[in-house]
Amino acid sequence: MSEFTLTLRLDINKNDEAYLNKVFYYANHIYNVGVKEAKRRLNKLYKDKDYQAIMYSYCQNKKLSNHQKAELKELRTKYKLNSKSSLEEYLKVNRQQFNKYIDDTTQQLLANDIYRAIDKNLFGNGKDIKFKKYKDRKTISGKSNNQGIRFNKKYEVLYQNKRYKVIVKPNDYYAQTILSYINFEQSYLPRKDRWLKYYEYAINFCRIKRRRKGNHYVYYIELNLQGTPPYKKSQPKADKVGIDIGTSTIAIYSNTDILFKELNDGITNIDRQITILNRKADKLRRINNPDNYNEDGTIKNNSKYFKRVWYNSNQLKNIYNQISTLYSKRSAKLRQFHNILAKEIINYGNEIVIETMNYQNLAKKSNKTEINNKTGRYKRKKRFGKSIGIHAPAQLISIIKTKLSYEQRTLTVVNNKAIKASQYNHITGEYVPTKLSDRWKNLSNNIYVQRDLYSAFILANIKNTEEIDIQSCIDNFSNFLDKHNQLIKDLYNQQVNSKHIFPSCMGINKKYIPNYIMS
Repeated sequence: MSEFTLTLRLDINKNDEAYLNKVFYYANHIYNVGVKEAKRRLNKLYKDKDYQAIMYSYCQNKKLSNHQKAELKELRTKYKLNSKSSLEEYLKVNRQQFNKYIDDTTQQLLANDIYRAIDKNLFGNGKDIKFKKYKDRKTISGKSNNQGIRFNKKYEVLYQNKRYKVIVKPNDYYAQTILSYINFEQSYLPRKDRWLKYYEYAINFCRIKRRRKGNHYVYYIELNLQGTPPYKKSQPKADKVGIDIGTSTIAIYSNTDILFKELNDGITNIDRQITILNRKADKLRRINNPDNYNEDGTIKNNSKYFKRVWYNSNQLKNIYNQISTLYSKRSAKLRQFHNILAKEIINYGNEIVIETMNYQNLAKKSNKTEINNKTGRYKRKKRFGKSIGIHAPAQLISIIKTKLSYEQRTLTVVNNKAIKASQYNHITGEYVPTKLSDRWKNLSNNIYVQRDLYSAFILANIKNTEEIDIQSCIDNFSNFLDKHNQLIKDLYNQQVNSKHIFPSCMGINKKYIPNYIMS
């Protein structure tokens, strides 16, 4: 059964905002109390000699016997790390003084979050359980629409004997349609065919969200609904669509359409404002805290005789609030752009084809320590973390998958080790590795193509997830080349006329573009 969310702004006054601020403050406080207790229990477990002996044996043999597994389970029970119920009981006692603000359901979900972190720490790749700052607490959730945070027929949010109306704009037909079909009598609806029809929606649970806006927060209710949202059925123009998604750009090709653009198109102005405010904040922070910096401008390390204490003036706090507001605005605008782009993509063809890509690994720093032979300095270990954080390519893929699921369509993900679209040359039939800095490929007889667009073309001509259809590539190449040359010419003219410089990874530069394309 598919799910989706509907977010509506709460119509609240200053008193309501002050109360909700306290709710978030105490929720974050209870969470941090739970984290402190979890750390204490974990430290006791790690210091246990029996646990250390078992883990030493595991490091030597890379496996555990059934007896050792049973012993580990007993140790987790001994230190109350075997279930979330013990954490819930601990937080329940601490919550009693905050009953006016935090209900039992919210407290249980906070305990669930902590236990999930413990589970990741013991069995996954989690390194530590971290405390959370108040400003980073963005949501509080309920379990169902029957207790805790609730939404009623009068379009009101109920929480702790308080009521908050929601704002539904007169021209917001999407929200009005969904609200009119919500079934408030049932928390679960029987499975039925929901495709392209308006049926009843059931509320799984509600979540209160907040976003920074200047010096205060704006609050929203997010309804997690069961069913398929109203949408317009796509009308695919072609059979297959190849998509090459990089860390900052996207290249799309089908027999009828071709597209090449940045993944954060249209929000560079917000990035510029954030950069200016960050510079201003850094100057003020240095003026307010001169003792925390060395003579060369670096931050002093804490020591036995010195501990950094940061003083933030009201002006600096206001700048931080402005930066936080811009980040929220940027995130919302990026998601809106990705939604529009995803809708455009699924209209290009019936089958959407992409390569497997692990963006989480690409964002991590390199483990290798290398020295530059020319300068003798250490090479930077940074990879694509900043670019991925700014452009959010994984978010776009997730949105495409969601939109395709509404029409019972799936995204075709090919094996990049078998296909190797960026290395393949369909004319020679060879795989030729190229440098990351080389954005153009010479196929043969001085036929040059942009690397990302050519990869998208290859992906649009596959037999299955592990094999390229060479004959299809040969038949469709002339069509691709015409569209490719015209697109490159249009992008270059757009860059010249609008004075908008495309990123260097796109290769839209006169010194790279062959003369026969520009003529």
